Amino acid sequence: MVRIVSTLITVVAPLVVVSCSGPEAAAPSPSPVAASSAVPRATPLPPTTDQPCHLVAVRDLIEWHRSSHPPSADGSTGQPASAVKFGNVNLVGCKSSLDGWVEEHSDSPADTAAGFRDCYEIAWADDNPGYDIHASPAPRLKNVLMQAGNDC
Repeated sequence: MVRIVSTLITVVAPLVVVSCSGPEAAAPSPSPVAASSAVPRATPLPPTTDQPCHLVAVRDLIEWHRSSHPPSADGSTGQPASAVKFGNVNLVGCKSSLDGWVEEHSDSPADTAAGFRDCYEIAWADDNPGYDIHASPAPRLKNVLMQAGNDC
């Protein structure tokens, strides 16, 4: 079952715009989400060749992933669960790391029909104090913002 915490992309986009000019630097409105996840949000500025991205990573995210597949020739069914930590801003695309996250991590019907199973979760790193991203298998996250995949 895929469980998606609704409206996170629009409500919890954890971005702060830092700019020296233009009206796009106006203070963003506060988020109505619980205090542990409340962060001002802003609309991303589209990158151009003459203007760098002015978004600043202000919080880290942890992404947890577990996958399995039909048994291979050696009998294996997948790797242990793993995790990775990264900032809340995609500077290359000048957007929130949460924008499009569910779509990017959803399984295709063909993968599901072939027996591939995935579960992805994402959460704020500071909502998971002491989390060891190097642990194998990686433990599940607390205070999950979003889930995607066909095996959560």
